[in-house]
Amino acid sequence: MKTTIYNLSKEDKNKIYKEAATIIKNGGNVVFPTETVYGLGANAYNEKAVKNIFKVKNRPQDNPLIVHISDFDMLKDVVSEVPKNAKILMEKFFPGPLTLIMKKSDKIPNVVTNGLDTVGVRMPSLKSTGEFISKCDVPIAAPSANISGRPSLTSPKHIVEELDGKVNMILLEGSSNIGVESTVLDVSENIPKLLRPGGIGIQKIEEALNMKIKGSSRDDVLKPKSPGMKYAHYRPSKKVVVLMGEEKNIIKYIQKEKKNDKIGVIGFNSLIKQIDDDIIKISLGDNEKSACNKLFSSLRELDTTDIDIIYAQGLEIKETKELDFAFMNRLLKSANSNKINTDTEV
Repeated sequence: MKTTIYNLSKEDKNKIYKEAATIIKNGGNVVFPTETVYGLGANAYNEKAVKNIFKVKNRPQDNPLIVHISDFDMLKDVVSEVPKNAKILMEKFFPGPLTLIMKKSDKIPNVVTNGLDTVGVRMPSLKSTGEFISKCDVPIAAPSANISGRPSLTSPKHIVEELDGKVNMILLEGSSNIGVESTVLDVSENIPKLLRPGGIGIQKIEEALNMKIKGSSRDDVLKPKSPGMKYAHYRPSKKVVVLMGEEKNIIKYIQKEKKNDKIGVIGFNSLIKQIDDDIIKISLGDNEKSACNKLFSSLRELDTTDIDIIYAQGLEIKETKELDFAFMNRLLKSANSNKINTDTEV
């Protein structure tokens, strides 16, 4: 398949959106940017086009997709009812990195939801995403654009490397701003339940609703049980090990392990500055926001080197915060929960 690739920041957007909309309306697939990660989209009403998403990604069909809308007019054809809690959260956080699970309408094919009577809906905040969906004039069903099991795609370079020749069109617009997927919240019942931490922090959601939500404890977040969790997520081909503990002990552990294996390290600035230059290393920045932004691209960069193991610095989480839960959730999945406490190892 020949893939048409456009850079939205350098070319005529209106012309591009018109061409992309034609592809969507004809049952094709388009990779598009959002503020979280890049998505692989199809017409949410077209069962055949949606099935092709699963084929391109090699994604199990019992893993539901999120439906993306550009405005609230689209919502009425996607869901059959909008609960009170959903209205509160949409008023506060739409458009933004929040997905709400609600009862689906009959227009949404079962392939989108794996036969469930609920559907995840999101309104992305990136301007170009809204423009693209609006021009298509249909809601867009889309998971993250990566091949299933691999780290999500947040940079143009990695998108082209992974999907050129597999989709009809790729729309590029720089690196993703947030870098991890949206927060997923089930609001189909009276008390909302967190299914996935992400771009909107748990605290903000609970403050908006003035209630404690289900599934938001530390153990729930770091050992999630949302649909699809029986499958591997976010994993590079190299083995990933999460290192916990004080920086001095992480450094000692790395110094010991580099004698046995070719290793690479990703971590926060303060740690990376202390790692020897003979070790391949990538900084995640100074805080959890920059760490989320850089996590998936860093894993992919190290995956292209000749190292044996990727060591990643973890965050100690003692209470519900903002993006730190999302960061550790993704990092532990990428490592298949392989974690070492260096305070007790050195």
